[in-house]
Amino acid sequence: MLHYPVSFSVLNVISDDEARRDHIKRCQNILKTGGKAIFKVWPGDKTGIGRQTASGYQSHRDIDTYVDEIRNIFGSQNVTFDPDNKIIIGINPMVAYPSGTRSI
Repeated sequence: MLHYPVSFSVLNVISDDEARRDHIKRCQNILKTGGKAIFKVWPGDKTGIGRQTASGYQSHRDIDTYVDEIRNIFGSQNVTFDPDNKIIIGINPMVAYPSGTRSI
């Protein structure tokens, strides 16, 4: 049984900054306090030059270029970059109250 939400090859196909932030926020919002989200991307040709391809948009960015975007949502102290496995792990620090409000 999978215990973590995973985002595999999603961030690299979202051209709009706000839409990428929304995706990262959605990943965080489904987590319990202390839950982990795992992010992995396909780096394409690693040029960092985003463009349309035959199958859609591709950013051609390596995984480490997404760390700051994920830190901006999860908080710097709650994000780990694993260069060996080329994944970013975000841990949810937020507490959800019965009213539906959230707090760090």
